[in-house]
Amino acid sequence: MPKASAVELLQLDDREQPEDAEQPFARSSDPEIPFADQVPMARPIQAAVVYSATTDAPRVGGSWVRTDEFLLTGASRQSVCIDIGLAIILLIVIQAAAIGILWLALGESAFLRPDAAIEAGDEATATPRGSLIPMLALQAVSAIVVVAAILRYRRQTPASVGVAWASLPLNGLIGIGAMAVCYALIFPTMFGLFAVFPGMREQMDENAVRLMALIPYMAPWKFAIIATLVGTWEELMFRGFLMTRLRRGTGSWIVAVLISTMVFTALHASEQTLPALIMISILSIVMSLVTIWRRSIIPAIVGHALFDFTQFIGLYMYSPTEAWM
Repeated sequence: MPKASAVELLQLDDREQPEDAEQPFARSSDPEIPFADQVPMARPIQAAVVYSATTDAPRVGGSWVRTDEFLLTGASRQSVCIDIGLAIILLIVIQAAAIGILWLALGESAFLRPDAAIEAGDEATATPRGSLIPMLALQAVSAIVVVAAILRYRRQTPASVGVAWASLPLNGLIGIGAMAVCYALIFPTMFGLFAVFPGMREQMDENAVRLMALIPYMAPWKFAIIATLVGTWEELMFRGFLMTRLRRGTGSWIVAVLISTMVFTALHASEQTLPALIMISILSIVMSLVTIWRRSIIPAIVGHALFDFTQFIGLYMYSPTEAWM
């Protein structure tokens, strides 16, 4: 079969081609101008716009513009404020429901410290408050569920709350270093306060009594589980979620660190004395700075868990067993 020339192909009737067929050459309205002399028509260049599933930020030109999800560049200030309020409301509701369930199941004895029970003349209930462990477990699970639900609703990734697994061994070592930094700041601070305010030493002893009233006497490996639960949910909620949203809402890391630290410290005020609250504030600031530096809450979780574990072990080793009862 003989091959058709280029001119013959160009002179094919339009009816022999599909209506949506691509026309490589523009057709002139002037019949005297041959098709071979026509200039090929250039297609208009359009920038491909792709939307991210995590930030809704447009990507122009088909290439992904580098964004830092930890900084929430694709979230509005109004949305992060709404997320903070929603998280607080949900956590309060879950906590209130848990307290109600424990009250119905265990009665008032589940919430009495030993000294309070003895003063009330009810030595039968003078046992460590065993509701702490299920409460901690519930707090950890509820914090994870609430944060995950908000992230899913906003189409944000775990990286926006600092759950980043890159450089995991290095972040683990940094977490150990962060714990050491906390103690390096706490020891001179507390010794200075004890020297200026001698009564604070007695408050610190009282704080140990309160902790022993809250936590049953148990093996060290169980202390490790509690410390891990506490470190995980508190860092996820206060450093990973609250601090990052406060920075996006206020535009300042300094304000975000201060506010999240005040909230974090205030939530411990009902169980801890003033010297312990100062220690907690130092812990919060150090873990906040490490989280900002690494764009990950992994170092803060490791450092926080180790800090709490060493506190428990200190009570375990230097307090008599009967002091826990």
